[in-house]
Amino acid sequence: MEIMADLNALRSVFDNLMTNAIKYAANGKYLDIYGIQEQERKEIIFKNYGPEIEESELDKLFHKFYREKKNDGIEGSGCGLFIVKQIMELHGGRICVESSEESTEFHLIFKA
Repeated sequence: MEIMADLNALRSVFDNLMTNAIKYAANGKYLDIYGIQEQERKEIIFKNYGPEIEESELDKLFHKFYREKKNDGIEGSGCGLFIVKQIMELHGGRICVESSEESTEFHLIFKA
């Protein structure tokens, strides 16, 4: 899978998503990273097996300085996902998130 992008910016995106996945994963759980390529798009998915994010919180995750209240004890500024979203948009892509009791997935979607 080939993506035209600023390497340093994409490195920041990957670093943030991997760090968050590890930080919020349940003890002993792991992180899956995989790609999907279709004619119209390319997608990279970061999946962790931590606690579910409430549906009402999902869109707020990308707001500047937003942090889930239940994660008050976990270190962070609330800027990481905001920056990730900005970088994806600058590359003509987008980010979305899905969460369930079993896992949370962040999807990086690039136009092919």
